[in-house]
Amino acid sequence: MSLTLTREEIEELTGYQWPSKQLSILRQQGFFRARIGRAGNVLLERTHYTAVCAGGAIKTDRPQVRVPKLRQVA
Repeated sequence: MSLTLTREEIEELTGYQWPSKQLSILRQQGFFRARIGRAGNVLLERTHYTAVCAGGAIKTDRPQVRVPKLRQVA
């Protein structure tokens, strides 16, 4: 078993043969690590595919935005 999904698996998953359309559909489905490789085909890691399909919670290390509190003029 390869580390990435095969071209046929990606075509079956997305329903498209064009890499740009495949990438767009994959991103809509939550596969944010999908990318177009040097050969022009879509690369999707098998471990990422299984993790997204399993529905695990995705933790992000993004900082939270804090709303500044303005001083009120007396």
